[in-house]
Amino acid sequence: MASRQQQPKKRDRTNENCDKSVKNIMWRCEQIRRRYGTDVYVQVRFKSRFYEYTSSNEHNFPKSRAELLDFAPTEHRLQHPLLHSPADRRCFESTSFLSGRESRIAKRKTTDEKAVECFLKYSVESPVKTIMDELKKAKEVQSAFDLVNGLVFENHPHTLSDAAAEIVERESHRHLPPQRTIASRSPTVTGR
Repeated sequence: MASRQQQPKKRDRTNENCDKSVKNIMWRCEQIRRRYGTDVYVQVRFKSRFYEYTSSNEHNFPKSRAELLDFAPTEHRLQHPLLHSPADRRCFESTSFLSGRESRIAKRKTTDEKAVECFLKYSVESPVKTIMDELKKAKEVQSAFDLVNGLVFENHPHTLSDAAAEIVERESHRHLPPQRTIASRSPTVTGR
């Protein structure tokens, strides 16, 4: 028993390690800001301590935890009616299906124009079309916003498209015949 009492107590170094980790994160954020010119905002919560770091004061990042906590009631107020609406009136599948769909879409590679169009269709066009179809059923919304004809999505050429301006310009220069300057070495005869 006496040997146990003589052993020094081990210091709790979790806070010291957390402080070192936060300083390391802050240093890395500053390196990112200097290298890439982007502003970084980081929040770290470790046990009861709350750390924040902003690499630039020009932007309106939350300055206190209270500002972040104010968002939770707003989010709940907006999502509660959607999540607890009757099942026969819901536009989308369950939230678990949507989150799984989101992760599946995010894992796809966009290497060509067809993949980008597929991504736009599933992530933008289909949800917006579904929402618009539901809104058109409400007479007040239909008359207020003139939703008789719905929406038209236009696919504009982008950098992955063969019709994009950058690619067309690059291809047009590639097919031009080489420009050669033929210089004659014979002396020119002027005015006889």
